[in-house]
Amino acid sequence: MANFNFSKRKFSEIETAVASKSSTAPAAGSSAALAAILGISLIQLACQVEANRDSKKPHERKGENFSYEKLSSQLEDKKQDLYLLAEQDYCALTTDCQALGSEGMTRIPLKLASTLLGIMKLVSPAIDHISGGVKGDYKAGWQLIEGSYQGALAIIKINYSKLPQQERENYLAEIKKLERTKARFEPF
Repeated sequence: MANFNFSKRKFSEIETAVASKSSTAPAAGSSAALAAILGISLIQLACQVEANRDSKKPHERKGENFSYEKLSSQLEDKKQDLYLLAEQDYCALTTDCQALGSEGMTRIPLKLASTLLGIMKLVSPAIDHISGGVKGDYKAGWQLIEGSYQGALAIIKINYSKLPQQERENYLAEIKKLERTKARFEPF
């Protein structure tokens, strides 16, 4: 599998590769995953600040303990998932991996959208526990993740037209299901 190893690259190398006209990879899917990683990092920052502000007592939400540390740890795992999806998207666009066909053009962005939806669901309760100036960091992080999610859906909608009718209908049904789920936990 051809790879770009996003987690080991400097930001300047990534942005140069994305903007390059000499290759179609990395492109929108990888960029969406990386933007979401930045969003997660902002939410982790907000959690760290809040944990430092009030390290003596646990936060309560509807009778359940809320742990900034647990959320931050879970988000670290999600960042690794996103790096993997960025690699898969990169591979799908390179000549070494053209065998992926519709997998690369639709299934990987669908996996990305689903992963991002899971991340939004995971971080949405934190808004009730974030205060002060870092609430802006949390909201900016949320917007980056949500924008990445919308970008993944846009990729699917553009590329699914190349698929047979039945597959297109299946993707549209999956997108509608994701959107219904997302509507249930919008934090603001």
